[in-house]
Amino acid sequence: MKQISIHSVEHLKHKMIAIETQYAEYYVLKMHSHKRAQLLYAAQGVMHVETPQGNWIIPPERAVWIPPQVPHQLTFFNVKTCSLYILPEDVPRQIECCEVLSISPLLRQLLLKAPALNEPLSRHDELIQELILTELAISEKIELHLPLPENKAILEICQKFLKQPNIHLSPEEIST
Repeated sequence: MKQISIHSVEHLKHKMIAIETQYAEYYVLKMHSHKRAQLLYAAQGVMHVETPQGNWIIPPERAVWIPPQVPHQLTFFNVKTCSLYILPEDVPRQIECCEVLSISPLLRQLLLKAPALNEPLSRHDELIQELILTELAISEKIELHLPLPENKAILEICQKFLKQPNIHLSPEEIST
């Protein structure tokens, strides 16, 4: 796995930090959060995002928008990502929960280029970042959210099932 920790560069004043990462066949990043908003784009592979508000399965060539300070756990299944970390004052989407986004062909190419942009940014690189933010603002939301129940007893049952799904269990077995 190739990885640069956002925590090692999050303190920088850059509007946007782009990090490309290749994850192993099965890799889990335990519950954490960031000061910055995160766009997590899966160029290949499948991602599972868990937050206190629900779960999302993100297929290849889609992305998940994670607002600043939202606790999340990530499970990767042979995933190559490009993550953008955006300062809260520069976020193009003013929402408080995660959402899966459709990635246009233009945005896909910009995301793949973003990790190669170096500080100090040239005027060309600044324009690429502005175009990325503009494209993110108009990206279409895809309904891949599985909301979790608010009732604690039912929530516990659902979380247990999500950790060990089994389609052969009866409703009685699931509820015990």
